[in-house]
Amino acid sequence: MRRIDRPFLLGLALLLLAHAPAAAQPSGAAEPLELDGAVRIALENHPLLGAADEGIAAAEADRQTAGTGYLPRIDFVEGFARSDNPVFVFASKLGQQKFTAADFYLDTLNDPDAFTNFATRVELRQNIWDGGRTGKGKKAAEYGIEAARESRRRTEDEIIFGAQQAFWNQVLAEKMLSVAIDAEKAADANAELAAELVESGLAVPSDRLSAQVRLAEVRSMRIRAEQGIEVARAGLRLALGVDDDRTFLLIPPAADPDP
Repeated sequence: MRRIDRPFLLGLALLLLAHAPAAAQPSGAAEPLELDGAVRIALENHPLLGAADEGIAAAEADRQTAGTGYLPRIDFVEGFARSDNPVFVFASKLGQQKFTAADFYLDTLNDPDAFTNFATRVELRQNIWDGGRTGKGKKAAEYGIEAARESRRRTEDEIIFGAQQAFWNQVLAEKMLSVAIDAEKAADANAELAAELVESGLAVPSDRLSAQVRLAEVRSMRIRAEQGIEVARAGLRLALGVDDDRTFLLIPPAADPDP
């Protein structure tokens, strides 16, 4: 019985891997998607950009509010009070010019009836000088607008990077799945060959067992690759800000190395 060397089995597996067909891309309702298209979709749909735009709008509203310090202010005030406190009754009647001689009686002064004081007034306020508070508030609001715009630009850069990263992560996951499927086919063929060689007396049983262990390892790698591609697809949808029911057929750009 002749024992087959491991380099021979490894070379056979590599040969089968080189000639095995590539894994099929997802079909059906998948949308063709290039790298630039992924970036464009992310910039159009990602909710973080909408939140950043709202932040800029809020900062501009703060600037408008800060500039109102020099504007006149008109307040319409209505006051209502009712009490039988002697001081309150005396002052209210006097202020409303309803004080009479009968109000000078001692019993009336000491124990008056409850009196209602209802007052309406209009107040006009004009800021002449506030120690530079309004001007500094406007300047701070302008800095706030610039900070909000810079924050939006940073958010846009992060979204672009996230879309590109998610795109290439899915491309890599698909390539890893393709390699895992090809490796499983090669390992399966290697296990069958080892079994045939053992049955024909050209190999020892340990070679067959080793090939079966290798097949189990490669099969586990293929299962992990299938799970990884689902995670990568979900990550791409999240980075693009699209619904979970959309799928994409990625068309990566050519990545030819320099000479």
